[in-house]
Amino acid sequence: MDGREKQVFSECRRAVSQNSLDGIHVVKNEAHGDMILSIAEAIYLNKNAYYIIMVKNEGIIENLPDDAVVEVTCLLGSRGPKPFHTGPVSVFYKALLENQYAYERLTCEAYFEGNYTKALQALTLNRTVTDAKKARKILDRLIEENKGYWPKLT
Repeated sequence: MDGREKQVFSECRRAVSQNSLDGIHVVKNEAHGDMILSIAEAIYLNKNAYYIIMVKNEGIIENLPDDAVVEVTCLLGSRGPKPFHTGPVSVFYKALLENQYAYERLTCEAYFEGNYTKALQALTLNRTVTDAKKARKILDRLIEENKGYWPKLT
């Protein structure tokens, strides 16, 4: 938080205060970070440029839940993202996406409910973990290492 994030917010404040991107330094460290100012400019100047953006599904991918967040091509301007309808996805991709959706939804529910079991279920579903015993060890360690930042999970 004292590194890249601080630099990004500082440059954003400078751009807002001078109402211009002139002289603003793009903070580079990762692919996503490099796009932040370009995206802000597309919105501010209504450029209607194409970006891959995470948006609420709402029928974009027909055979996924409407409340799922999906990453799709959008036209981006001052009125926000306008996603392109993609239609249904094949069984293989649907399974991958639904697994990720379940992991993320359970993670959010665990946080807001303070629910240890849901946090454990989420980690077990995560494709980098996939094992309940390993997930329990990881979760317990995460809880210990993040005391003061996480809600109490019971």
